[in-house]
Amino acid sequence: MHAAEEKASPSAPPVASSLVFEPEGASPIEVFENQTARQVMRVRNTGTRPITIRRVDPAPPPGTAHFEPRVVEPGQSGQLVLEKPMAEERGLQTVRFHLLSDDPSRPSQPVSFPVFVQSAYYPELPDIDFGYADRRAEPSRTLTIDSLETDALRVVSIVEKPDWLILEPAAGRSPQQVQLRAKLAGSVPLGELSRRIVLRTNVTAQPELVVRVRAHVHGDVTATPPSLSFGAVEQGKPAALDVELRTSDGKGLELAKLEADPTELDVSSTACGTGCLRVHAALRTDAMKAIGNREIVVLLKDRDERVRIPYSGLIVKAGTNIKVLGVIDEKTDLKIDGKTGGKP
Repeated sequence: MHAAEEKASPSAPPVASSLVFEPEGASPIEVFENQTARQVMRVRNTGTRPITIRRVDPAPPPGTAHFEPRVVEPGQSGQLVLEKPMAEERGLQTVRFHLLSDDPSRPSQPVSFPVFVQSAYYPELPDIDFGYADRRAEPSRTLTIDSLETDALRVVSIVEKPDWLILEPAAGRSPQQVQLRAKLAGSVPLGELSRRIVLRTNVTAQPELVVRVRAHVHGDVTATPPSLSFGAVEQGKPAALDVELRTSDGKGLELAKLEADPTELDVSSTACGTGCLRVHAALRTDAMKAIGNREIVVLLKDRDERVRIPYSGLIVKAGTNIKVLGVIDEKTDLKIDGKTGGKP
């Protein structure tokens, strides 16, 4: 008895639809952040029977579609108008809808069009970074915003900001500029902070301006480094880092308690001189996973201050080729093994 070998039949090509979609106007559609992208399409019926368009849905929502006539006769054309509200994500994107009809050759088919989302402001990713900041010094920063979409840029109102931030919009050096003068209030909480500011301006095309604000705030006790990044670590390989805590008043430091996730870190401490405490953190690498938004909390005797030390890491499969790229800013292109990749 012989077993017969079945040859795999090649997959059939997709059935062509009787409906042909022809975009009108320039491509891609260009919009600013939070605007609605609108694409008009001519829909031709190349078949031999009338086709009824039953519905057109955004994939995924939100989005709207308008089409007329509902029934497209053979050899005739209709119009399909697709609208999709775009968010803050910039760059070239593809907007997708799904059309259902009574076309027997293809009753369900995707419809898409490209959209390029840009910002009406420069820098496109505005950011106020206080870095490692001493709360007692009430540090300040100034950010300049430009826009070519108005003759005179103006901040109409502050829609949202953290309570611990003092913000004063002011005129810039040119009419198309504003300066944002930001200062950390004395009530700013300690630790790593990341929030946003939302401003309303007189730019009609994009009236909402979102600015990120970041700070790592310390009090009497400073941490060096202020955060720990283990980077990529092979599963099963050891990985450990140290942080030194020092007082600004020169007084001694005595540990009350160390808090960390025991499934991720083994932590311990040793004295490193007067007013100095060294925290040792050993990463548990028994399982592959990404670690982020975690922190070690250090409680000290006779001090009200809690020292928070953020940490992150990525445990990868053993044998993974790991390249250390160091510190890279957002404007730097990456080149690995002769290939230029995207920006981080």
